[in-house]
Amino acid sequence: MEISVFGKKIFLSKIHVVCIITVMAFGAGILGFILKQVYHPLEKPMVEAENTAMVIKKAEPAEEQAEEEKVPDIKVYVTGCVNKPGVVTIKKGQIIEDAIKNAGGATKQADLENINLAYPLNENTMIRIKAKGTAKAASTDKTGSQSQSAKATGGSTINSGVDIIIDSLGADVGEKESNSSESSKSKLLNINKASQAELEELPNVGPATAKAIIEYREQNGGFAKLTDIMKITGIKQKTFDKIKNFICVD
Repeated sequence: MEISVFGKKIFLSKIHVVCIITVMAFGAGILGFILKQVYHPLEKPMVEAENTAMVIKKAEPAEEQAEEEKVPDIKVYVTGCVNKPGVVTIKKGQIIEDAIKNAGGATKQADLENINLAYPLNENTMIRIKAKGTAKAASTDKTGSQSQSAKATGGSTINSGVDIIIDSLGADVGEKESNSSESSKSKLLNINKASQAELEELPNVGPATAKAIIEYREQNGGFAKLTDIMKITGIKQKTFDKIKNFICVD
């Protein structure tokens, strides 16, 4: 094969032609590889940077939401007309209904119609679920601290089916004792005369225990002293310690 280069004739064999084509193809491949290395690395970091930014932006709302969901627990002592009286744990801001559910639910005697079950609870407290027919206007409790239901309703009969009690720990009640000793005695529950509904308002005293108290005094002529109430099945020293300041026998 003959070719003309600058007016000169050059004879090329088939081997020469194949070598030239191979070299040209190899050179084109190298040139393409170099161009690819020069331009493509500029695109990849930009894509990765965009993806990283998207991940960060998506993570921020999740972290903020997690912080907002950290609601502290509070302890509520639920007593009265519930199936499982005792201390229950709920989240701050949950309502009376949640506390009652955690205490095994209300009994049939509970005066739920006179309780705002949607009332929020925001601190450690005690709620006493009253029996039907015993609703009274909210008033100062036996410890000298005012019930929260009375504060919230201005002394009306709303929420009269429940006592929401917050102890005034550390309060000086010495002056009040001398002026209100007689009224304090009148607030004590006479276990020789109290009805079943009234007995059920005592801490840790449910329907079965209240019925047993009535049956005992009918069979034995009443209780001679406060400690006699521990003869009732279900009332031991711990329960007696909780109710002894709320009861009397004369």
